[in-house]
Amino acid sequence: MKHRAWCASVLFCLLIAGLTVPAWAAAVPKSAGPTGASKAQNASARMPEEAKAQLDAAARVHLERVTRTLLPNLANKEVTRQGPVFVARYLVVDADRMTTELVNDRIQSSAHLGNVIYVVHEYQCTGATRQEALNGPFQKVKSRRVREFTRYADGKWQF
Repeated sequence: MKHRAWCASVLFCLLIAGLTVPAWAAAVPKSAGPTGASKAQNASARMPEEAKAQLDAAARVHLERVTRTLLPNLANKEVTRQGPVFVARYLVVDADRMTTELVNDRIQSSAHLGNVIYVVHEYQCTGATRQEALNGPFQKVKSRRVREFTRYADGKWQF
């Protein structure tokens, strides 16, 4: 990296002085492949409806993964002791309330940015014993809205 900076400063000085650019500097190949800017321009040419449809499909897959990995869940409840009682709780992702939205990218680093919004419900039950808390009727104690940001890059939505 220091070598590049040194070469660039030498070339700049030569150009300012009116000297010609050496042959070794002119023969440096440019990097092959599309640049990040041209990728963004290609991707931004896609129709917003197509991007929204792809975002919806990717969000459903992502939400399935979140549902499988979220802990504590219905199969693996968490039990804690709070004073004389035991409290069992678990979380559930509400897939029916999931929404997605496209966001304009003002810096053009990628063609599209998006939000995936869903709700996570927390259920609790208390009991005198651990087993009583795990078996008892669970009640929803709170809901939390989650907003995840995603971007479209390399031909897919990345979370």
